[in-house]
Amino acid sequence: MQLTAACLPPPENYAAPDFQVPARACDSHCHVTPEDFLNTVPDASYEPAPAPPAELRRLRRSIRFERSVVVQASVYGKDNRAVEQALRAEPQVLRGVVVGDAETTDAQLDAWHAMGVRGMRFIMSGQLGGTVDLNDLKVLAPKLADRGWHAEILPREDQWPSLKSTLEQLPCTLVVDHLGGLSLGAQSSEAERVLSSLLSTGRVWVKLIGYRLSADLRDPRIARRAQRLYSEAPTRMVWGTDWPHVGFSVEQDAGVLLNALASWFDHDASAIERILASNPEELFDFPRAAVRRDPVDPIIVTGTPQRRN
Repeated sequence: MQLTAACLPPPENYAAPDFQVPARACDSHCHVTPEDFLNTVPDASYEPAPAPPAELRRLRRSIRFERSVVVQASVYGKDNRAVEQALRAEPQVLRGVVVGDAETTDAQLDAWHAMGVRGMRFIMSGQLGGTVDLNDLKVLAPKLADRGWHAEILPREDQWPSLKSTLEQLPCTLVVDHLGGLSLGAQSSEAERVLSSLLSTGRVWVKLIGYRLSADLRDPRIARRAQRLYSEAPTRMVWGTDWPHVGFSVEQDAGVLLNALASWFDHDASAIERILASNPEELFDFPRAAVRRDPVDPIIVTGTPQRRN
C-alpha cells in the first residue's frame, strides 16, 4: 500500500458490481472535496484533489447505489461547509458526519440535524491533521445520544485497551471505522478483544472497510475479520467506499472494493443486503420508503426520517 500527500482525482471509470446490488444500497463512508474549497488545516496530512458532489453522484450511478454518507474530511478540521453544501443539494439521498468540539452549541447541532447530519467524527490525536480531543467526545456524547447520533472513532491499535472503560461509559452509539484499524499480523490481540467486548454492548457498529489494511483485497485475513465481526453483530455492520481514497499514490476503484466485500461473504444475498441497505438505513436514519428511479433524477426517495428532526 503506497501512500502520498498529494491525492489523485477520482478515476474515469469504475468496475461494475459482479452481484445484484440490493435496493437502497448505501455507501456509508465517503468524502467530498470541492474544487473551490481550499481551507485545509495547517497540519493537514494530505492535499486533496477535487472530488465534488457531482463526481460522487457519478460514483453512485456506476456502482448502482442509491444513498451516500458524506463524512467530514480530516483536512478541513471543524470547517464543515463542504459536507453542508453536499447535504443541501441532495437531502433525501445523503446523510452527513461532521466534526465539532466541546464548544459546539445546541443550536448548531440542531441545524446540522435538520440538514441530515447523523454523526460526529473523532480522530484520536497523532493520526491525522484536524483532530479533536477525547475530552470533546466526552462532553458531546450526551448531546449526540439525545439526537440519535453516533460518534465515529478510529483509535490507534495501542489505544484500544486504555480507552475501553471510557468508551463503555459513553451514552451514545459508537461507529468504529476501517475494521477497527487493527493490524492483520496477529491472529488475536488485546485490541481485538476490546473491540469484541464493545460489540457485545449492543451500541457499537463497525465499518467493514479493509483496503487500507492490505494491498491485497482478497487477503483472507481481512475476510476472516469481516466475517468474525459480522457473526458477532450482523445488524451493526456497514460498508463504505472511502471514496475518493485520499492519500494513495495508486488509483483505487470503488467497484473493485465493492466486489471484494461481496467475496468476503461468498456473495450471500442476505448478508450483503444487511450490510449495504438495512443496516445503514437504521444507523443513518434514512427514510424507510420505496425508492423509485427516474430517467432525469436517477434516485428519488419519498418518506420521512425515522427519528427526531
